[in-house]
Amino acid sequence: MARPKKTALTYFPHDVNASSDDKIEAMRHLFGNDGYAFYFITLERIYASANHELCLADKLMKELFAKRIDVDLGRLDKMIDDSCTIGLFDRVEWEQSKVLTSKRIKETFDRVRGERKRKQKAYRKNSGKTPEKPRRNPTNKTKENETKEKYLYPDPQPWIDAISQQFSGLSARETEILAGKILSIQEFCRASKSDIETEMEHVLDLARQCSASAAENKKGAFISMLNDRYGLKKGPAEKGTLFDTQGQSDTAPDQDKKPFVKPTPDEVMAYAKSIGREIDAEDFCDFYEGKGWKVGTSPMVSWTAAVRRWKTLPAASTEKKLNRIGKAVKIGRYKTIAAG
Repeated sequence: MARPKKTALTYFPHDVNASSDDKIEAMRHLFGNDGYAFYFITLERIYASANHELCLADKLMKELFAKRIDVDLGRLDKMIDDSCTIGLFDRVEWEQSKVLTSKRIKETFDRVRGERKRKQKAYRKNSGKTPEKPRRNPTNKTKENETKEKYLYPDPQPWIDAISQQFSGLSARETEILAGKILSIQEFCRASKSDIETEMEHVLDLARQCSASAAENKKGAFISMLNDRYGLKKGPAEKGTLFDTQGQSDTAPDQDKKPFVKPTPDEVMAYAKSIGREIDAEDFCDFYEGKGWKVGTSPMVSWTAAVRRWKTLPAASTEKKLNRIGKAVKIGRYKTIAAG
């Protein structure tokens, strides 16, 4: 069976003097480099679609698109409105259907499709037959379908409502921040191949723990625990809300500042079992002992966080690092035993 005809574009023209275009300069004047990034990331998404437009009618898709550009929803709405006013996109299409496109984009699509048809016609004329494309490996299609089914993100709203109940309600701004955190957690689950439903139950348990704790800023404690558990960054939108824990001593019930103490393999194994991870505690301790208990060039602050991320490391990479860095530690142990 022949492969379907290609409808989207694999590339689009980007002029070397695009940054000097009056309309693009206007976006850079209004939003800095965020405006430049917004325009060309939007073009990438539009040209990758079959219908030469980017639909943002769905709230979740709009939030994901804002995250891709690294701006909040309010700034994204402002960018869209001003880009339509400047003439980069069609305002009528946006206001009626919530899609971003333009007359020039459609003309580019039509020109490329016409060129494709012209080349196919010339090929058939020269060869006397329709060009055959390489057959697609059926296993690839199966894997693609499995991936799509496995990583369909569930609606985050029920979790937002459940967490909001634990804190007797959230403001609109806090709800927006929490939605962004949940989307990041779902992406974390996809990358680490964790079950999203199970992980969200852990998040809800954290909310229950914080709401029942004696912390003065319970909401801030909850967000701090999420940031620590999933390696999330504190966003600028958190400032000025109860999620902002800057300058407070009780950021989380279990985050008192204490000197770092190296764990024993038994402690590592016990903690890993408590969070449902299966790791080799001896390998873990050997690996970080060889690095001087550092993460990059900085001293380790939380070995429990390192345990949570240990499973996400590729097995081959972990073994290679152990052989290279932990070899000296193991040899030192053997020499000590032999000397004794």
